[in-house]
Amino acid sequence: MFGDAMNKITEYSDVKFEEIKNNIKTYSESLLLNGVIVFKKLFASEDEQKQLAVLFGNHSGWVPNDSQAVVNGLRYQENHELSIKLKESSTEESDGILIPWHLENPYANDPEIGALWNNINFKCDSKFGKTGFVDMRKVYKFLPNSVWRDLVDKSEWRFPWLERVKPIVEKHRVTNEKILRYDATHFYLIENFVNGVEPSSVEIETFKEIFNWVINQIKTNEDTQQWHEWDEGDMVVVDLQVSCHCVTDGFLSTEREFIGYWCFAKNVRDEEREKESLLLTKTLTSMVGMEDPNKDFY
Repeated sequence: MFGDAMNKITEYSDVKFEEIKNNIKTYSESLLLNGVIVFKKLFASEDEQKQLAVLFGNHSGWVPNDSQAVVNGLRYQENHELSIKLKESSTEESDGILIPWHLENPYANDPEIGALWNNINFKCDSKFGKTGFVDMRKVYKFLPNSVWRDLVDKSEWRFPWLERVKPIVEKHRVTNEKILRYDATHFYLIENFVNGVEPSSVEIETFKEIFNWVINQIKTNEDTQQWHEWDEGDMVVVDLQVSCHCVTDGFLSTEREFIGYWCFAKNVRDEEREKESLLLTKTLTSMVGMEDPNKDFY
């Protein structure tokens, strides 16, 4: 099952808040290298979690940091109650995944590029409710030929009805490494452009081959996957610019809960972020019925 042959995630045990604070540069370097790190059973207070968001921001290229204030609306609390209800009402056979593999809002103007997830309740078996991660820097490096690599390097994508274009390959904000910003959830809802123009028929077929390969890398290649088995008190710090992630099922909403803090590339005012959120919600809602990976999206 998921994570049975796990690539071990980078974990730090028996670490206290003050030690992290005093060695934040070392832990930040580990985050930049690995994409995600875990402080096992840290049992951090929410105030300590806020401080860590700022401290990591100083070295990890995100807001909040010492020079830019915490963005209001940064905090959220999650037990996946809605997703569990939707899963329970589904007539489809379960694949064991509750939250599908995804990048965090890659279509947004200012997407979440980091997060701190502070577990406050974990009462189920640790084999359930696992979080999986795939580093999309690795997926880019694994591209099997130069033709594919050259195509994605010079191409952009956009969602229909959104007036914005995004590069398929981004450079990391700190390390300058290339990141493939396709994921297994959104790829079939997008349109592609090559050097600003619509792709040729040959390029369209190549994009489809790339899509299928990327999905396979994310969902089935254990060499790219890392899995975290939760304990109460765990603190996960994740670089969401590089980390595609998912959550496995098998738990109740009363058995697994965390407090999250989002981190962004820039400090956007509340009203701008709210306007963006409403636009994206409206756009994605209008796409209901389009979410079929077998549709011809050109």
